[in-house]
Amino acid sequence: AKPNVTGKTAGVGKDIINVLEEVSSFYDGAQINVNSGLRTPKEQANIMWEYWVSNLDRGKIYNKIKNDPDLYKTLNDHYDKNEKAEFCAVIEPDATRYSRHVIGRAVDVPKNLDPKMVDAIASVLRKVTENLCFHFDDQGLKVPATIPESTKAKWAKP
Repeated sequence: AKPNVTGKTAGVGKDIINVLEEVSSFYDGAQINVNSGLRTPKEQANIMWEYWVSNLDRGKIYNKIKNDPDLYKTLNDHYDKNEKAEFCAVIEPDATRYSRHVIGRAVDVPKNLDPKMVDAIASVLRKVTENLCFHFDDQGLKVPATIPESTKAKWAKP
């Protein structure tokens, strides 16, 4: 079936979008809506501020923050004092270390996406389950130009 990938796909790597398109096609053209794709460093910092206590578990989902107690304390102190500008000033210069969204190598999709499709995407891309979405990126992976039939054979039938 014809792929049905919608939403914020501009600037996201073609190979990442291709994974979504192949999964959509496999599942009879079921829609995959990208609710977050490419971000600027400023957008990344603002998103981290907005979702700091909900989706991002006060930064604990990020290895860089989790493994640096001083950084963790600094960011949480700024957040708790409602110092958004200061918080964002810490994030922006290093935004690529927090999220592959900043380099067009990640997408977020809604949590209500069919679990079979989530598993299919996760067979090719790295999945991070966040409170509000599923995040997929290519961290540590080489994304194939086309998904091998051997991989598709493992996907649950539509």
